[in-house]
Amino acid sequence: MTIHRIIPLAAAVLCLSLAACQWIDPRPSARAPSAPADSYRVASFEFATGSGPSETIRGASVTPAFFQAANVPPILGRRFVAEEYKPLGSQVVTISYRFWQRSLKAEPNSIGTTIRLNGRAYTIIGVMPREFDLPPGTDVWLPAVEQTAQ
Repeated sequence: MTIHRIIPLAAAVLCLSLAACQWIDPRPSARAPSAPADSYRVASFEFATGSGPSETIRGASVTPAFFQAANVPPILGRRFVAEEYKPLGSQVVTISYRFWQRSLKAEPNSIGTTIRLNGRAYTIIGVMPREFDLPPGTDVWLPAVEQTAQ
């Protein structure tokens, strides 16, 4: 699993790739949030369109601090809540503006509807703003489920 640091969108970021980022913030005492609390894991998902072949999309499993560290609220809906990070929590997803436009035709009533990813149903709880693209190219964000000690 690769751990990436979340960088506040207000800061300037110079990136050639996710593996080689320089973090710059004009505030003298500013520091980038530390991993693993502010981390994500990238994965591919098969999105069942319902009217044709499935589409491979990019997603990220995110920790509870992900959206807080980014400090960007959804334009529709809400952020994940603590219960959704538990092993038997709700199957929920936050979607990108780009995915909302392309796959859901920017339907304002998308919140509360269901999409299928890898054959499982997920309820849409939020739509992120057009400018939010972390990690780059992400279509959906899912809560990273807490692992319990065995």
